[in-house]
Order: sequence, then C-alpha cells, then structure tokens
Amino acid sequence: MDNIISKHHFLKKYFDYSLWDYQSEITLLENGRLEQNHPLRIIRTEGKLIIEYMPGFQTIDESQISCEMSNQEIIALILGSNVSFFEQQSFVMFAKEPMTLPLSEGLRIEPLSIHKKLDLGRLKSACSSHELERSLVGLEDDDTLGIYHGNDLLAAGSLWFLGEELADIHLITHPKFRSIGLGKLMIGLLVNRAFRLNRIPIARGEIQNEATYHVALSTGFVEAISIFEIVVE
Repeated sequence: MDNIISKHHFLKKYFDYSLWDYQSEITLLENGRLEQNHPLRIIRTEGKLIIEYMPGFQTIDESQISCEMSNQEIIALILGSNVSFFEQQSFVMFAKEPMTLPLSEGLRIEPLSIHKKLDLGRLKSACSSHELERSLVGLEDDDTLGIYHGNDLLAAGSLWFLGEELADIHLITHPKFRSIGLGKLMIGLLVNRAFRLNRIPIARGEIQNEATYHVALSTGFVEAISIFEIVVE
C-alpha cells in the first residue's frame, strides 16, 4: 500500500466495501435495517449523495433529487413537508499516512489476548456504559492492543477489519489517565499497525462525540464522509 492515501483512493475503497457505485453522483438504496421512526439515512461526500430508505417506500424519483439539495429539501420530498424530525450526524475519517508516535517512556505496549481478559474487564469497569457503547473494544476483535504501566492496563484499542482493505479503529482509556496523551499514542499504534497490514485506518463516530472527533482530527485523520440519520419524532 502507498504510504500516503488520497481522499479519492480512500473513497473508492469505502464505496467498494459499502457496495455503492462510485461513478454515480446520486445513489438510492433500500435498507432493511431502517424502520418507521428511522426511515432515512443521507450520506454525503465529495459531491456525491447516497440516500438509504426503509423498505415499503413507493418508488423514489431520482430525477427530482440533486446533490445541491439540502437535507431538509430531500426529507420534505420523500417524507412530506409536515413531518417532524431531527438529524443524528456522524462522520467517517481516514488516516492518510503512518504516524510518528509520541514518547511512551515507562509504558509497555502488549497485544491483548484471552489471557488478558481480567485486565480488560477491570479497565472497562472504570468506564461508564455510554463510553463502553462508543468504544466497542473487545478481545474478539481482529487486532487488540493494550498500554500498561506496571501491571495496570491504562488504555486498550482494537482494529476491526472491514472487507479486505479497511480497518476500523476503536479505543478506550481509563478515566484517571485521560488528557495525558494515551489516546493519541493508542491511535498512532493502531494506525501504524493497520498500514503494516496493508489496510487503510478509519475512524467513525457521532459528531456530538467531540472528544473522539477532535482527537482524530488532531492526529492527522481526514474528514471524508458525513452521515445523517433521520429520526421521525
């Protein structure tokens, strides 16, 4: 894999993984996971528009939709102008190149296996359920690392392999050891590990999760895709 990944190259790989047509400016897809109170998913990137809709919609006329339309205009066209809704925005970023790692003096980096189950359990028990829902780090993931100080696991991170060429990054840090650079160190370790495995590292999350969003940006990730989940009130 080239050491510097362009946005065009990443999007091609992500579209292939998602089974979207990269050549098309507008893609309309039925998504069986969507439901009555969550009927639409609008995805935007680089002048392209993907609209996923719940099963059962009448045929949507693609000729009425353009990439220049706002989300509100698209929603009104498909759901009607009297529908009350809100948007949940999330992002997809990618790392364009390997990272220079910050200093890790006094720390020990180890792969995490089933033998480290108790260590990961203690780390997770110190975190809130909301943090655990966002982090999704587990020993069953494709590649899992830990940062130790002595016998204490301070942070854990993992790669989820998506298709043949992407790797999704997840991490969690002990609440007592945040804001000291462990998150950035773990991201760097995972990014470099993904590149060694010939995969493009990606980060995904809700835009409201400011900590994840800003850490990803500050470590060199590039914004690539915005996703809007439409929830009917």
